[in-house]
Amino acid sequence: MNKKNTLFLFALCPILPAASNLGYGTILSCLILWLFLSSYILQKIIGRLELQKASKGIELMGLACSLSLFQVVLQGIFPVLIVSLELYIILTAFSFFIIENLSAALFESRLFPQLPFFVLFILLFSLVREFFGYGTISVPVPDGLYTITVFENLPKVTGFWGTTGAAFILLGFIVRIAQIRIPAFFSLKGK
Repeated sequence: MNKKNTLFLFALCPILPAASNLGYGTILSCLILWLFLSSYILQKIIGRLELQKASKGIELMGLACSLSLFQVVLQGIFPVLIVSLELYIILTAFSFFIIENLSAALFESRLFPQLPFFVLFILLFSLVREFFGYGTISVPVPDGLYTITVFENLPKVTGFWGTTGAAFILLGFIVRIAQIRIPAFFSLKGK
């Protein structure tokens, strides 16, 4: 795996510890979609105003404003969850910026071709971790998380899959499987 692929996967790392349950993964996925939409609108505005020389700075400031708006809306809808996710929201925005710029450099397009995979990956990853780690499925509600218990008496050893260490181990397995099974995904342009 080359350096650009490593950086692409490194951008996932801040998101994975926070995605310990489906409720958090849902909010982080919505944030990724929100930032993508904001970035797309900003790029169209920059293109119309012909401000390409300062486009990165303008886009970065616009994404910071968009992130602040998302946090305010999230605080109004889910006031309990913002307390535990505030740092991860900022890290997710940083990851988004890295991935967006890598997509532009490596795929000769913006993030759109990889966006569905990225959002689906976060949702599935958080669902698998919660389901196998705690035996539950959760969704965000204004009072925190509404948890549905699927398995009542899981062995204590399965709780490991809900930890941050397990998240990185799972990511390592997924990367290895993707290298073996889907080499086209990792053979990014510009080695």
